[in-house]
Amino acid sequence: SYANEVISGVIVSCEATKLACYRFLDDYKKSLEDPNYPFYFDEKAADKFFRFAEKCKQYNDKWAGKCLQLQPWQKFILGQLYGWKRKSDNLRRFRKCFLQCGRKNGKSTLIAITLLYDLLLTKGAQAYTVATTKEQASIVFDCIKETIRQDDTLSRVLKIFRSTRRIVNPQVAGKIEALASESNTLDGLNCSCAVVDEIGAHRNADLVNILETSMGSRPEPLLFMIGSATDNMNSPGKAEHDRCIKMLKARKETGTCSAEDYRCSIY
Repeated sequence: SYANEVISGVIVSCEATKLACYRFLDDYKKSLEDPNYPFYFDEKAADKFFRFAEKCKQYNDKWAGKCLQLQPWQKFILGQLYGWKRKSDNLRRFRKCFLQCGRKNGKSTLIAITLLYDLLLTKGAQAYTVATTKEQASIVFDCIKETIRQDDTLSRVLKIFRSTRRIVNPQVAGKIEALASESNTLDGLNCSCAVVDEIGAHRNADLVNILETSMGSRPEPLLFMIGSATDNMNSPGKAEHDRCIKMLKARKETGTCSAEDYRCSIY
């Protein structure tokens, strides 16, 4: 419904959002009509994530103690991440998500819930929030920490180590950790889920490349690149933005799915 309302103009949106909605609707139609289309949309899997997210409690200001209510645009993004599956092996289709929106739209909270979901369900989870400085990386980490503290069950299951900025799930031998891009511990990672915060502030794509490489042995990894618009024309955030726009425009113009389209991140 969100995608249809964006396309019809009921929801006022920019060109990039309209292109992303067009792509989703086109994909969904193909999944229903084309038996050779390699993906299908698993509504139950998407709804399972929504139910989890909306049981998590907020902790700021007047919303403290109240359950999170996902907005339609948030469901549009996260529903695709968890809903689209490959017919060949029933694993998730998308492995990357590029999210760019204005400040104070709840990006950090949204991604915090995703990292927490990975920590609870993935055996041997290694989830990381990474930024140019450890203080910046700690923003998402602190969101996760406070979300856990709001829930008695999560507090019993997960252990928070403030001094090392690490959260551990002993039941699956998993962890979430905050890291800085200049950290000397980035090599040797085996990421199951990672967030590169303020992607527009990074000087090059070295960090993104390290994280992607570290996910090679994971069957369903997720890499998030999040941030606001930037005037840094040489940042990996600008490069990913341009790549996504190019792919989305090509889909709209040709109506066909390229190899890049199949593996590309959602926008």
